[in-house]
Amino acid sequence: MMIYETEADRANESGVFGTIAKKYNCKVEKCEQLSYADGYLLYEDGSRGALVEVKKRNNAHNRYPTYMLSANKHRNLIDISTTQNIPALLFVGFTDGVYATKLKPEYPTGQGGRYDRNNPYDVENCIYIALDEFKQI
Repeated sequence: MMIYETEADRANESGVFGTIAKKYNCKVEKCEQLSYADGYLLYEDGSRGALVEVKKRNNAHNRYPTYMLSANKHRNLIDISTTQNIPALLFVGFTDGVYATKLKPEYPTGQGGRYDRNNPYDVENCIYIALDEFKQI
C-alpha cells in the first residue's frame, strides 16, 4: 500500500482545521497519521465534541452532484462516533470555501476512486453524499 500524502496535503489539512477552529471558536485535536479520522473538535473543557474528517479538493463545491468518500473510511468514522457518542463531521475545503456535513449511517454506494495512478487500492467501494447536504462554514 502506497501513502501519497505530501507536505502540501498536510498544509491544506491544517488550513482547513484553522478555518474550523476560527469559525467555531474551538480547539482541534489532530489524530496520528493513518488514523481512521483526522481529529476531534474539543469543547472548552477539553472534552471531545465531534469526530472530524478533513478533505481538500481542487474544484468548486458544486462541480459534481455528490461527494465521494471511501465506504471503509465512512464505516470507521460512524463506528468511532457511535462508540464515543459524538457526531462524525466531514469538512471539505473546496476552491470556493469550506463546506461541512454531519455524516449519517447510510448513503448510496458504488465503485469509485482514482484511476490516474494505476494503483488498484485507489478504486474501492464508496459512499456518495449529495452536495445539498453540505453547508458552507
